[in-house]
Amino acid sequence: MRISRMHPAVQRGRLAGLRRHDAAKARKAKAEAKAKATK
Repeated sequence: MRISRMHPAVQRGRLAGLRRHDAAKARKAKAEAKAKATK
């Protein structure tokens, strides 16, 4: 674990995962706003 944490590919993967998580959160918020507007 100690070695893999410093591995650039692992950090790149973690950054990609965070970005994907943020995108999913934004999509969910947009969907909720849309649902609120239609009601």
